[in-house]
Amino acid sequence: MAAGLEVAAGWVYGIAPYRISGGLSGDPRGSLPGGGEQGLLFGYAGLSERAISEGTGAWADWSPADRNHGQTSPGIRQDGVMATWRQIEQDAPEFAARVRSRFDAGTNKTIATVRRDGAPRISASELTFADGEATLGMMSGSVKLLDVRRDPRIAVHSPTIEPPAGDPDAAPGDAKLAGTVVGIAPPADNPYQGAGFFKLDITEVALTYVGTPADHLVIESWHADRGWQRRTRR
Repeated sequence: MAAGLEVAAGWVYGIAPYRISGGLSGDPRGSLPGGGEQGLLFGYAGLSERAISEGTGAWADWSPADRNHGQTSPGIRQDGVMATWRQIEQDAPEFAARVRSRFDAGTNKTIATVRRDGAPRISASELTFADGEATLGMMSGSVKLLDVRRDPRIAVHSPTIEPPAGDPDAAPGDAKLAGTVVGIAPPADNPYQGAGFFKLDITEVALTYVGTPADHLVIESWHADRGWQRRTRR
């Protein structure tokens, strides 16, 4: 783990607490007692702006040009820090289309939820984009359903697709969503008694893939407060 970043117990996919500059976060918003700033830790794409500006954590070895890269979108920029999928499509349509294509590449996604003791749990899940929302369902009695009814924060990883044989640099990359689930009404023809149905209020989106030429990593991310950004790392 890079210097300046201390991961607290229960970290996975950016939904559990972590420390930056001595501050402990357990919620994706607000200020911290050690001078750190809270935010969902989402690989390279989701460290807080303070960590980026101070050069701490996994961003410490990124140059200012790499951090900004001159490519951004306006973002939602409102008091709330979450967004619907439609808002992301409107703000960064090409990025949203690429993210969606990664999720649509396979049926089974990986969802991360928070256990009662704060430790991470990962499970298989399906996720659908429809009517401007990212939605998902969970079977009655499933441990992930119990998790989100207690703590609605989740992260979802796209299906992992192997690159073509003999061309490892042609892998399509990985997409991730993070946010908070909100209960919605079940479909009218729902046959699953007691199942939970949710939409995702999104705080972060990330897309990572090997660049061209294959000597660098491309990290595209979207946050409700600062929109779309593209960075490269060698």
